[in-house]
Amino acid sequence: MEKRSIYHLVRDSCIHYKDRPFQWIWDETHKSFSGISYSEWFSRLEELSAFFRIQNVNKGDKIGLFCDNRTEWALCSFSIMSAGAADVPRGCDASEEEIFYILDHTEARIAFIEKEQVLVKLEKVLDRLKSLETIVLIEPESNFPSLASTKASRPKLHFIDLETAISEGRHWISKKGKAQLHSIGESLTQEDLATIIYTSGTTGVPKGVMLKHRSFTWTVDQLQHFVPANYSDRIVVFLPPWHIAERILETTLLSMGASSAYSNVAQLTRDFEIIKPTVLVSVPRVWEALYRRIWDKAAKTSPLKYAIFSNAVRIAEFYNSLLDTVTGNFSETKDGNKEEFLTDKFVSVALLPIFAFLNILAQKVLEPVRALFGGRLRFAFCGAGAMPPKIQFFFRSVGVPIIETYGMTETTGMGALGDFPIPKTGSIGPVFPGAHIKLVDEQGVVVSKPGVKGIAWHKGPHVTAGYYKNPSLTEANFSDAWFNSGDLFVWTKTGELKFAGRAKDTIVLSSGENVEPEPIEGKILETGWALATVIVGQDQKFLAALIVPDFNKLKEHFTSQGVSLPSSHSELVKDQKVVRFYKDLLRDTISDKNGFKVFEKLGDFRLLDREFEKGKELTETMKVKRNKVAELYADLIQTIFA
Repeated sequence: MEKRSIYHLVRDSCIHYKDRPFQWIWDETHKSFSGISYSEWFSRLEELSAFFRIQNVNKGDKIGLFCDNRTEWALCSFSIMSAGAADVPRGCDASEEEIFYILDHTEARIAFIEKEQVLVKLEKVLDRLKSLETIVLIEPESNFPSLASTKASRPKLHFIDLETAISEGRHWISKKGKAQLHSIGESLTQEDLATIIYTSGTTGVPKGVMLKHRSFTWTVDQLQHFVPANYSDRIVVFLPPWHIAERILETTLLSMGASSAYSNVAQLTRDFEIIKPTVLVSVPRVWEALYRRIWDKAAKTSPLKYAIFSNAVRIAEFYNSLLDTVTGNFSETKDGNKEEFLTDKFVSVALLPIFAFLNILAQKVLEPVRALFGGRLRFAFCGAGAMPPKIQFFFRSVGVPIIETYGMTETTGMGALGDFPIPKTGSIGPVFPGAHIKLVDEQGVVVSKPGVKGIAWHKGPHVTAGYYKNPSLTEANFSDAWFNSGDLFVWTKTGELKFAGRAKDTIVLSSGENVEPEPIEGKILETGWALATVIVGQDQKFLAALIVPDFNKLKEHFTSQGVSLPSSHSELVKDQKVVRFYKDLLRDTISDKNGFKVFEKLGDFRLLDREFEKGKELTETMKVKRNKVAELYADLIQTIFA
């Protein structure tokens, strides 16, 4: 049943699952995880909420939350929302200007900060923040070396660490009682503001996306109806916790009584092994990195072991391909040859029993891949970008089904979702139940024919209330309650959505041809020889690519052939052997045989001598900032088209 607010959702779950583990917290002394129950966690939430009463926080107030993955994230976020305020979250790598903009724009009186690096950046803009009164330190004061000088220079600013704030809240409850504490939470409705998430995305200026309590409670209620998860599930959280995909999954699993552990990329292997997660959520670049890591590790074994592994993958993939053909578990955007289809199905039916047996043997060989995730993973979600089909099919074939999702911060992370337990090959999936999506072409006509591109417009309770203090931007993106996503899709013949690019990313060549760069970039990334790639060519005669090579793999490949390469990246990317290698690779990859049109082929390319960095060329969710890439590499791009 849909809850009235996040407070009601949290309250009811913590009562119903009171004795079950809510979080697994790393104990550095014992080198293991210990659990905290729903009831224990809810008590701390009440105490922190009481601290907000001491601070005279009112319904609708905005509270900044600058924090990365850690157990206290959920406590701070849910306490803020349950107390009637709206959290305004961001990661610790936010720049000082982003921190200033967010706190100034929301007129936040209170801000939670996790680390010294945030305090140092915040200190530089404090004089310009007229509303800020209280800073809550998530870590102990001893972890903030610059705190003493900041306190001394700003005596009117109130600093308090999280545990002290919780202690003060506990004292308030002992005097005032819980009935008075919960009065604000009980008064919350679906229409109250829950959060403002500032998204810089790939274009620059932060936009404050307002999400009401119903955006979460409605989405969670829908997910509960068809996502096969329950109180026995465990998740390891390693995406930015404020990212909408992570937040909606976290809230959904909380509503089901599941448990979670917060981790980071450096500790993932350890935490997967100990926690043994059953559900995960991640972004395409993480799956791409894991895919490369698996194959690179296999390539370093003996020739016999590598042959056994690669053949096991081929068998598993062929078996799953046969299964799709027999069951019709694939999406198409146009009619195929019926005779060929019947022949394929007949052959697949005949071969399926043989490869079903071979697949059992193959899965024994592929067991170490599943063991990377702890061995109990039932499925994973992937969002915040298009998942390369080859990589998704690989993981499915080795026993790690990835359910691709489509959504935005503006739609509470939901729009379309793959089917369970195995999504259809060739598309994201059908529209999220209860949500509405229409595709609109360049002439403003609603698209219903499969294979015809249109921009996705969203409507439903999950859609944002608008952009905070930005009515012009809100008006520009809404029409008759429909939200313009700017994302290009096509319908499949069976009603699924297939991603076709971003309207704003479309490259228009001087010939007038419109090109979507994502399919080309995705195909290059599938080769495993590029860590990142960006297609350029706006208003030019041809397309070109900027490519970040996989430097380690490249050196190992040439070394195995007895060829030495320059040690420095700047010299390596200019080496003629390397340039020739990538020239041949791109010619074979972006080709007729792979379905690319003449104007989609690459006329030239440049190799970059360093990896893209988060906060520079990449967003928090590892998506490429095209405008930033164009700015940083303008001179290099100019050499292509000069």
